Amino acid sequence: MKKILLLLSVITLFSCSNDDDSNNEQKAKKYVDVVTLTSNGETSTINLTYNDAKEIIRYSRAGTHLAYQYDQGRLVRVTDTDSDDFASQLFYTNGELTSFKQYESTYPITYTAADNSYTFEGIGFKVGIAGRDIAYVNESGTMQKFSYSNDNKGPMYNVPTDRAYLVPLFSEYMYIILTSKPTTQFKINDDGTERVYNAAHTFDDEGYVTSTILRSSNEEFLSAQFHYVTLE
Repeated sequence: MKKILLLLSVITLFSCSNDDDSNNEQKAKKYVDVVTLTSNGETSTINLTYNDAKEIIRYSRAGTHLAYQYDQGRLVRVTDTDSDDFASQLFYTNGELTSFKQYESTYPITYTAADNSYTFEGIGFKVGIAGRDIAYVNESGTMQKFSYSNDNKGPMYNVPTDRAYLVPLFSEYMYIILTSKPTTQFKINDDGTERVYNAAHTFDDEGYVTSTILRSSNEEFLSAQFHYVTLE
């Protein structure tokens, strides 16, 4: 997986104007549009673009440029715009994700209600879901687990889909940082060796995360700075 009204009088004018200001304040929300990511001593920039529905339609980072298409709010296609022959298509049955296609191969996706997970059959990939974020990823025996804070807002807090996790899942596996809630801990178990990274955040006065550092007791795994655009 390679991996958005006339006026009747002066009094009415001021009344409407005040109401409009109030409504605009209520409707305006923040959406992350730039992420500055540092890992292993290298820094890169992720740029996100939104459509009128506030769905993410573009993901751009050095060497990777992705486009997203939606149908009734569901992500249905991810295209590598640098390689016209590469695209991932997602298929749903009665609103449930049931398969995806890459190149000419189609892979069933099995949903298990008991642990709220999706198994991508045939590729050794299983994803557990926690709300609108990813609880764990098991890829060919390597287990990644995530914990989140309910007290503040992650960079994808306002992205309007119950399956917010699908975009970062198909965006270079950026589900570690592109989350609807701030990540508090990241664990990875590879061949019986577990590493634990705890998160330190800064937030703005509205509770949106502005920076994240994931580190263990002896190493920094990654850091991210988040910039937001306000959309109505």
